[in-house]
Amino acid sequence: MAPTLNEGLSSDATDLEPVVATDPPESASTPETPDGEISGSCAPSPSVEVVPIPAADVESTLPDDATDDRTSDSAPRTAVEDRSRRSAATPAIQVLDLASRRSDRVPALPELLTTAVKPRDTVVVTAAIPARLVSEVVARLSTSRGQVEALLFAEPIGVPIPHVAEDQQYTVEALPTRFRLPDGQPQTLTAVLPLRSSSANHSSIDDADRIEIARLLCRTLDALHAGDVVTTGFTSDSFAVTLRPRPELWFLRPDQLRPLGGEPLDGSHAWRGADEDRADLARLLEELLPDGIARTVMVAESRQQMSRLLDQAGRRGQRPTAARWLEVLSA
Repeated sequence: MAPTLNEGLSSDATDLEPVVATDPPESASTPETPDGEISGSCAPSPSVEVVPIPAADVESTLPDDATDDRTSDSAPRTAVEDRSRRSAATPAIQVLDLASRRSDRVPALPELLTTAVKPRDTVVVTAAIPARLVSEVVARLSTSRGQVEALLFAEPIGVPIPHVAEDQQYTVEALPTRFRLPDGQPQTLTAVLPLRSSSANHSSIDDADRIEIARLLCRTLDALHAGDVVTTGFTSDSFAVTLRPRPELWFLRPDQLRPLGGEPLDGSHAWRGADEDRADLARLLEELLPDGIARTVMVAESRQQMSRLLDQAGRRGQRPTAARWLEVLSA
C-alpha cells in the first residue's frame, strides 16, 4: 500500500491544515518495482516535494490588498501550488510599485519631446532669379541637403540649404544668436580675422583657433562638393564665426549655393565651378595660416606640404581639393 500524503506527520503540528487523502480501492493494485518503489504514471515525481503547507504561510504570500478567492470548504494548497501563486503574483506587484514611484520623478514622453525639441527659426528670402527657376533650383538643393548634413554631422558648422520654395521665395534657417554681435549684425570671419599686413585684431583669435577654423572651412567645402553643390563665393564674408567656447562657423550666404548644372539663387552671372571654390579656399587658408603662425601650430613636414599645395592652387584645373587640405591640416 502506498503511503498517504499526511503519513508520518507529527501529532503536535496543530497549525497545519489537514490534507485529505483517499486510499485506492481494494480491487485496484499499485504496481511496484522490485525495490518497492511505486512505478507508473500515477507515481509522484521524485523532484516534486509534496508536503502540507501551514495556513499562516499561505496567507503570508498574499499581498494585503489581494483578494483571497478560497472558500471555507476549499481544499488546502500544496507547496507546488503555493510556489506557482507566489511567482505569478509577486513580480507584477513589484513592477507596478516601481512604476508608481518613478512617475513622480520622470516626466512623461510627450512632455520630454515638447520641452527638449524646439523648432528652428527660419526666414523667407526672395531669390534674384525668375520664379519658374526657383522651384527647380531649391528642389535640387534639397536633394543634396541630406548628404551635406550627414557629412557635417557633429561638426560645429551650419550650412542653411534653401528649401520650401513658393513663387520667387524660399525658406532658410535663421542665423543663431551666438553668431551675432551686440547690435544684432553677424560677426563675420572678415571682422575676426585681420589681414596678414595688419595686427590690429590679432589678439581676438589665437593660433589654435586659426587652425581649427581652417579645418572647418575645408570640411564645409568638402561636404558641399560631395553633395554636388558649388558656390558663387567662398570668402571670409560668406561666414559668420563664434570663438567661444570653441570655434564654430555658419555659412551666411545660402543664396550663393548652386547645384551643379543649375542657376545660382543670387542671380550671379559669373559662372563658377568647383575649381574656383578651391582657389577661394586656398586664399582663405593662406590668410589664416601665414608662415609665422604655421610654424607654431604645424610640424615641419606639414608646413612643407602646405607650401606645395599653395603653389599648386595657382594652376587652374590642378588646385588641391578640400579633402587634400584636410590631410595636411590633420597631420
